[in-house]
Amino acid sequence: YHFDDPTATNAIYKALELMAFITSALTFLLSYRTSNLIKLSYYFVFVNVVALFIFKDKWMFELYFGSLVLSAFTLYLVGYYMDKTFGSANIDAITGIVLKAPKFALFLRLSLMNLGLYPPFANALIITSNILKSSLHLDGYLIVVWLFFANFFMAFRIINSSLFGKPNPLVNYKDIGQGYVFVFSLVFSVLTVVGFYSLMEVLL
Repeated sequence: YHFDDPTATNAIYKALELMAFITSALTFLLSYRTSNLIKLSYYFVFVNVVALFIFKDKWMFELYFGSLVLSAFTLYLVGYYMDKTFGSANIDAITGIVLKAPKFALFLRLSLMNLGLYPPFANALIITSNILKSSLHLDGYLIVVWLFFANFFMAFRIINSSLFGKPNPLVNYKDIGQGYVFVFSLVFSVLTVVGFYSLMEVLL
């Protein structure tokens, strides 16, 4: 329905847009009450539900949410690995990962930077391409600002508190194995291709 009605002026559309924004805002607030990476992978998806209302092109919409789900899946995998290795997917007690588990730290950082809409990662490129390609209304630009704000700070909170700092002497750090490296490398390769493809759609 959204793609067949680009004027976006009817009351039902506005009500749905408001409901999606409220859901996004509440999920953002809820995300600050946990450091569990598995939960956060779900929260990133719900925060971005309001992005539905800024995509006039169905193909660009599918690219973004496909990229979002893949990015959230990588964060879920990181949380799953932590749960199996450390007995918990909570990241708050596991500091200084860069020094003790560099491969693990790299993929955690890439997952969060993609979800956090850090350029030049896929999710940020797709939204930027959509802005350049579409004529957004004022509420569309407000949603874009909100998405960059919410995703950035959700990701930054985890990056800032876990990747750097002094390693916890109570934690037995263990880096990820080759199986995880292969899966992460494959997913991030796909995300890179998707991101630059969306940008080329606008530039060419």
